[in-house]
Amino acid sequence: EDVKCPEGSISRGSLCVECEAGTYQTGNECLVCPIGSYQSVAGMTSCIPCPKSTSTVEAGSDSSENCVGICLMPDVGHGSSSPPRNWLTEIGSRVTIWCDNGYTINGRTSEIITFNSCEQVVSCSSIKISAEKTAVVEGGEIKLTCTLSTSSTIQNEPCTWYYNDIVLLTTQTPTIRDSSTFVQYTATLAEVSSDYTGSFSCSIGADESTNSVEVQVFGIVFEGGNKLMAEGDDIKLYCGAEIPERNSDVQLRWTLNDIPVGNEEALTFNSPVGSLYISSADPSNEGEYRCIVTYSNIGYVISNPLSITVLGFQDSLYDITAISG
Repeated sequence: EDVKCPEGSISRGSLCVECEAGTYQTGNECLVCPIGSYQSVAGMTSCIPCPKSTSTVEAGSDSSENCVGICLMPDVGHGSSSPPRNWLTEIGSRVTIWCDNGYTINGRTSEIITFNSCEQVVSCSSIKISAEKTAVVEGGEIKLTCTLSTSSTIQNEPCTWYYNDIVLLTTQTPTIRDSSTFVQYTATLAEVSSDYTGSFSCSIGADESTNSVEVQVFGIVFEGGNKLMAEGDDIKLYCGAEIPERNSDVQLRWTLNDIPVGNEEALTFNSPVGSLYISSADPSNEGEYRCIVTYSNIGYVISNPLSITVLGFQDSLYDITAISG
């Protein structure tokens, strides 16, 4: 029959068996010490709680050295983690973070980080770039917006703008900061040329935008300057446009000294060059010629002037006399 055993031991038939370290005796059972406690001595009836802000990570610990800094794994803003939310996580351990679609951490969609303290806030963030218009004309403006959303506190980081992956400029101060988790920067590129057709992106601190915007700048091809012509010669001018699509609505017109001249014509994807023809020019045809290309729903571009001087017979005779001396 079972024997009566001293505290810290249980009966096994006619024998008394002492509970091992890492366990404690209750009734006729040896139970393992629960998480958050330990017992380094055999034959005990209770376990010792870990010091404040520490815990064991497994049940049955037999040493105070197993009491380590530990916290509940926090909720990952805009993402998930391993270990998952509310699991006991040892301070100093490595945890894996996966971000929701459209969000990143340290510029990546997933990352292994070190869990440093119970107060540590872990959050994925989203940086998006947008453009007020993705099609502008030469001489116009490109207005860009870079927005950062996260669930952690945003530090005062500058915004860096990129054009075709090359640093374009840096903005130090945000335009909008609605809270500590939302911040927005803006940048305006004025009087742009067609050289700015390309891809734009941005970054704030270590995080880069998860998207880019393609902007097209529509220009005009026309050679300005000065030109001398003899009276009676024909004036032939050509002006080219950048046609974005086959069904684009693009119109070309001409001016002489800011007064319309010639006929307005439609340019097409297959025929992007217009012309102005004046036969037998006389002094009334001299002045500054410009071509104006209008892109429907985008804007219009005015070329630099071409200044034409028409020399009559007396002018030509004077020039010949001046040259011959």
